[in-house]
Amino acid sequence: PTPEVWLVMEHVEGKSLTQVMSEVVSIPALDPVERTSVTLRVMYSVSKDLAYIHSRDYAHLDLSSNNIMCAYRRTGGAGGVVTRLIDFGSARYTGAVGGADVLVGTCSVLALTQGYASPEMVEAAEAKNAASAAGVVCDVKLTLAADVYSFGMILLQMLTGKTTAALAKMNTAVTLKHLRAVAGVPAELHSLIVSCVEYEPEDRPTAAAVCGALG
Repeated sequence: PTPEVWLVMEHVEGKSLTQVMSEVVSIPALDPVERTSVTLRVMYSVSKDLAYIHSRDYAHLDLSSNNIMCAYRRTGGAGGVVTRLIDFGSARYTGAVGGADVLVGTCSVLALTQGYASPEMVEAAEAKNAASAAGVVCDVKLTLAADVYSFGMILLQMLTGKTTAALAKMNTAVTLKHLRAVAGVPAELHSLIVSCVEYEPEDRPTAAAVCGALG
């Protein structure tokens, strides 16, 4: 008989990070430093989740504020907030190709969430589309750094209030300028946060490094 495979998942009651971001921004009485503190605590929790799946040789490949659930609990988590990554439909196991590169076949679908997809993911999708139109095989490789880019975009969006479209057009110096203007962000985190969205994957920190710095 064909074996059955069951996937057991935790049921998380709460709101998406997109909803939480909207609610936090709409609280005018909230002290800017406290708003930053809440943001960093929440994103530290997210970084722990991301570092964990990377340690198990999985890449999410569709990380966005809509794919992060936030649940409020009395104990534990980021100041009462527990985060969970969801929607692993685009995830890939990297162990099959050495635990570093993510091999995506021609027939695979690359989820590109506008504003959060890394530059190399956009280029990979374009290459796959061109190969498909030409009727040739195209295997593209991505790294875990694609997730770090998405994480950095989410964090910068929350801290600066800028749209992902605006952030994508900024160079490193301009992004740093906007980040330094945010009250409550420790100076030692400025360069690390901005490096998450570097154009070249190899110039980005690992999820574990980000987690260690935010913690």
